[in-house]
Amino acid sequence: MSKIKLPFIIKRSRLRSAAWFIIMVMVLAIGIQTRAIRESTILMFMLIFVFGGSASFYLRQLLEGNSKPRLKISDQGVYVADWNVGTIFWCDLSEIFVKSDLGTDYLCVTLRDPDSFHGHMNKLTRSFSTSERLKGFGDFAVRPKDMGLDTEALLELMRDQMQRENLQKGGQEKSSIRYVPGRD
Repeated sequence: MSKIKLPFIIKRSRLRSAAWFIIMVMVLAIGIQTRAIRESTILMFMLIFVFGGSASFYLRQLLEGNSKPRLKISDQGVYVADWNVGTIFWCDLSEIFVKSDLGTDYLCVTLRDPDSFHGHMNKLTRSFSTSERLKGFGDFAVRPKDMGLDTEALLELMRDQMQRENLQKGGQEKSSIRYVPGRD
């Protein structure tokens, strides 16, 4: 039995987003002031595209702040912001496991019917999910270490919750799969 209480929520770090935003703006400003870069249109474009784009990404994360959790595990299911499919109900999961790759542990989930989630995903997410599945990472994977979490404790929490929900509902819980028109 897991000792962690539900709902378990990990929020985004505003401090980390602010630090990365400042770094990107500083690199951009220094780069624009550098004479060699000012004389090269291609280098200037690349600098603005890469570091300007990164700065806008971190600014958006900074402004969103804690409004969106990075990870949420509740009685209802599991939500990981990077997966872009919303909350996945426990009844939609068939397996939760840990896979190690190059010394890094990944918490992986396999869906009962992964094709049903295509309505939630854009084309890039769909292709990434398919490639993850082919590499043995299940349908979705996340690195708990990136959130400062213990992989085994998170695995235990999710397995316990999945088993508890499936036993309580007898497998009759309403699925989180919904058809989203226009994303086939």
